[in-house]
Amino acid sequence: MLERSLEIVCVNAPQRIFGAEWSVIAQQLCLPSGRLDILLSNEAGSIQVVELKKGSANLAAFSQVNRYKKDLESAFPSINVMACVLAHEVPEKVRLAAHNMGISYIELQMKEIDAIRHEFEIDDLALIGKRKIQGILSGGHSRKSKAARAPNSEA
Repeated sequence: MLERSLEIVCVNAPQRIFGAEWSVIAQQLCLPSGRLDILLSNEAGSIQVVELKKGSANLAAFSQVNRYKKDLESAFPSINVMACVLAHEVPEKVRLAAHNMGISYIELQMKEIDAIRHEFEIDDLALIGKRKIQGILSGGHSRKSKAARAPNSEA
């Protein structure tokens, strides 16, 4: 499964994957340190940045999501910012490092993804279709990306 397809599943079934309290507010949003995959919020006012990795997650994925977390904490100092890596597998040594960094992780095996796809009627065409969902902020701009869909000031 491609990361793009994994993202499509996640934005179509966020409560099932991340918990009932979480909603997607942005995807593929540019930050100073890169482009985050998914940004969630909850009613308590917290936000959570999610980095998606197909296959096995490595330490670089956790460092990457930690940079995004720091960008958001700097931009929104009064908001509780959390970070999470979602992958098919998270090896034990990576789990320990994630714990030490204060970053959570979700392992989502293909069998589980298939069950979610069935439950939410996400067919093969949807997985190769549009990645963005209407009403969810996407894009932004950074030094690395000149092509912007929405200025970060709108975000």
